[in-house]
Amino acid sequence: MYYLRQAQMFMTGIFAATTLLTATVVHSCEPVNVNTAGASELAKALDGVGPKKAEAIIKQREDGGDFANADDLMETWGIGEKTIEKNQDCIQYQSKAKAE
Repeated sequence: MYYLRQAQMFMTGIFAATTLLTATVVHSCEPVNVNTAGASELAKALDGVGPKKAEAIIKQREDGGDFANADDLMETWGIGEKTIEKNQDCIQYQSKAKAE
């Protein structure tokens, strides 16, 4: 009985580890320029950014000017290191003047 229980626990652990490995989701994205994009574009393109955070990004941009880097963007309400890490391959910081 003891060995049967040990085997069941081992198999449960294998199943859990396999589930974690296969459940890893890779967020693919289209690049988005946080200095020119509208709220709906930001919310659609960035993982973890919905309409409220997208509006906060625009407000921060309007109040403080263009974002030069991730540190500038993290000054926005609701945008922290985790959001930046999840979206680092998607976010562009091209200034409005260069984008035109």
